[in-house]
Amino acid sequence: MKCPFSYFLRYGLSLKEPFQPGFPDAYAGTLFHYILESLTNAYGKEYSEQSSKQLRKIVDKELAHLTQIFPSMELALMNVKERLLISMTQTLEVLQEFETHSQFSPTASELEFHYDLLLQENVTIALHGFIDRLDTYQDLIRNRYLCGLTATTINLCDGRSSATTKGNHGCLLYFLKE
Repeated sequence: MKCPFSYFLRYGLSLKEPFQPGFPDAYAGTLFHYILESLTNAYGKEYSEQSSKQLRKIVDKELAHLTQIFPSMELALMNVKERLLISMTQTLEVLQEFETHSQFSPTASELEFHYDLLLQENVTIALHGFIDRLDTYQDLIRNRYLCGLTATTINLCDGRSSATTKGNHGCLLYFLKE
């Protein structure tokens, strides 16, 4: 802060910025993510096949909680609900196509990880985060050297919908021998 008066207001008097009414896109993204995770946890691989009626029921339930907390935002939340339903329906259509042609099954969601990466002696980077979704596929290895062993292939999925990532998402595939 360059202004001494601003510094005094912020740190001397502990004043905060006034509450801005509205429903930021980040909240809608979090809600979208939560609903997708809830569908996956409840229905497994069939999450993408849920009807628009079922989707509306889940969205209505979640937004009813928000309307109780923020009654003055009821109209804005109705707008968010319609945007969310359109976006979720379109996303589930794309994911249904993916799930139809995939042998992977959702195994875990919001999987926390910790990893220490040693860069050089006495220099370590500690990584910590959450994997949005972990899918797995198990199959018998069919080559003459490893015949009969089971292999697990994992698919790590992460989706982003913030303004800074412009809807990017990623999947990583790994092959593990057991």
